[in-house]
Amino acid sequence: MQLYEYIHDYDISQADLALKCGLSQASLSRYAQGKAIPDVINGYRIEIATNGLVACADWINMPKFVLKRRGTYHKTTKKALARIAEQKKAEERRKKEDRDIYLRDTKYAAQGLLTITRNG
Repeated sequence: MQLYEYIHDYDISQADLALKCGLSQASLSRYAQGKAIPDVINGYRIEIATNGLVACADWINMPKFVLKRRGTYHKTTKKALARIAEQKKAEERRKKEDRDIYLRDTKYAAQGLLTITRNG
């Protein structure tokens, strides 16, 4: 979900959301309009304030001309956001692997080939 969608869908003012994020209303307005892209720290603040609905990695989907407008600063931000997106993909892969292992172990346990014990 994009920031402007969140503001519209949840009927929250930019000033209220900016206060929740610890940003100025002007900065949040520029982010929502796509005139600027937040650095990773501010992107993360927005992610926390929106309960993860506007993820920091969503800023990767911003138009290319916005990313190029400020030179190396945004190149660095783009790399950081790409790294965050890759970390999320890796986390999803680990969860899938864990789920597959659990299903395999459950299948073996049902066949009597494996005993599952719980610590606790």
